[in-house]
Amino acid sequence: MKKVTTTLSIIAMTAFFMFRSGRLSEQSTMVLPTNKTIISGNKSFDKNLVLNDGLISPGHSPGKITVTGNFTMGDSAIYKCEIKDTTGAGTGHDQIDISGNTTLAGTLDIVLDGYSPKDNDIFEIIKYGGTLSGTFGAITGMPIGWKIDYGEKKPGSVTIYGPNILLSEGELHYEEHFSFYPNPATKTIFFNKPVESVSIQNVQGKEVLYRRDIKSDLNISTLRPGIYIIDINRGVYKDRLIIE
Repeated sequence: MKKVTTTLSIIAMTAFFMFRSGRLSEQSTMVLPTNKTIISGNKSFDKNLVLNDGLISPGHSPGKITVTGNFTMGDSAIYKCEIKDTTGAGTGHDQIDISGNTTLAGTLDIVLDGYSPKDNDIFEIIKYGGTLSGTFGAITGMPIGWKIDYGEKKPGSVTIYGPNILLSEGELHYEEHFSFYPNPATKTIFFNKPVESVSIQNVQGKEVLYRRDIKSDLNISTLRPGIYIIDINRGVYKDRLIIE
């Protein structure tokens, strides 16, 4: 078949049959303008993808869609992003993985599939290898108190995260999955895995406690009640700690 190099517009029925294969690689750019278009499943697009209208919903509860090229969402497009658990992209939550540039508009619709929001969770719902422009015009289903980052604090991705996550510009700690409990705490906190170092700072940024090589628990009984920042492994993971 002769390779098509010009922009292609496809009606919904044609799009349906092409999507069933799970991989599309004929055209340099695919433009999907109709509101009946539904992109679902675990798909790979070897081209630029433009979704002017319709729905993109990765996986089959949940999954991942990969775009080897640029990706554009129009004002009437919807990204339905399902969150099931914290096992990672493609299994625990939906993700669109784009190798090129990304342009966002339209609506982000967050669907919680049995997931109960936790204040220290974070989800990378879009990855991109090029530039990012635009934002979602509307967001529905976002847990109360949660925020969204458009690559400013975690470059190369669009993330949603709970209110206890402290992200400063350029910090990358999504994959580490450190956690501690209880919070609020009184005398001792426990970690889900051994840590190399822990620094606890007050709200003025002054370090009030520092320990190394912690296997499972840390004694904090010397600290006064209040709000602190806990820094694990020198900036790999930061969170808010409340001591009562």
